Amino acid sequence: AGNATLALGNNPRLTTASLANGDSSNPLTLNIASGGTSSATTSTVNIGNSSSTSVSIGSGASSSVTIGGEAHTGTAVVHILSGTNGTASAGTATLNLGTGAGTSTLTVNIATGGGVNSPTVNIGTGTGTAVNIATAANAASQTVAIASGASAAASIVNILTGTGTAGNATLALGNNPRLTTAS
Repeated sequence: AGNATLALGNNPRLTTASLANGDSSNPLTLNIASGGTSSATTSTVNIGNSSSTSVSIGSGASSSVTIGGEAHTGTAVVHILSGTNGTASAGTATLNLGTGAGTSTLTVNIATGGGVNSPTVNIGTGTGTAVNIATAANAASQTVAIASGASAAASIVNILTGTGTAGNATLALGNNPRLTTAS
């Protein structure tokens, strides 16, 4: 019964803190706030919560990072750039996925697992949102595919099908002067 506090390196003059950083040939497991299975308790882990912090996770040459990857019997929610409790914060926020200038092949998968039952992917569903897909000046050929897989069931693609209540809508398809085939 009761509470306990463990304070490590809370001195304002601390410049370096190292935890499990040895160059070991053995597998390493580091558990932080992972004990207990009671649903009546909540663990909060804060990393880099100062006004000017850079946090690197999985930045090694061969790294794998899993967030919320265990089998869940309840609801799992992962907030990234969501502010306090999912409320948007003031200022500017940028989320970069695979934006490095490396030479390796990049694949970004979102809701692609075989065990995902009827996934919903929302992109730009906020008010006044601009969504850009493959809009950079490409130095090599690019392919943008929408609902182009072999369909074993019905496929529905809706573009500008919402009920217009104000303003105007423009649908521009194939307006590039270099377009050679449209079907």
